[in-house]
Amino acid sequence: MKKRVRAIVLGIACFALGAALQRFYDLRRPPSPQTVQTVKTVKPLPGTETRIAEDNGNITLPPIRFDREPLWAYGFDTRPEHGDKAVPQNPPTRDLRPNEDPVEQTRPRRLD
Repeated sequence: MKKRVRAIVLGIACFALGAALQRFYDLRRPPSPQTVQTVKTVKPLPGTETRIAEDNGNITLPPIRFDREPLWAYGFDTRPEHGDKAVPQNPPTRDLRPNEDPVEQTRPRRLD
């Protein structure tokens, strides 16, 4: 029992010492070139607007161009109409779908 407690205390002490040393190292090292932020000017796509709010650094993303998106990848058949809002999905249930055959819905299936 004493060996187990010693091992646990040693593990916690090593973890704490490692965290303290990592914190000390992070505070003392100079910033690496990868952490320096650079600003790159990018020409926006025609018909889109990209604006950067100067006051708080928020970026306003351009609107989604649905004519260039594969709608099937997002589970849609048609483009959304102007003013359409996304509705949340219904939570999953064990109820059968009323517009389909119950025997077909409950038939055991296999993947071969």
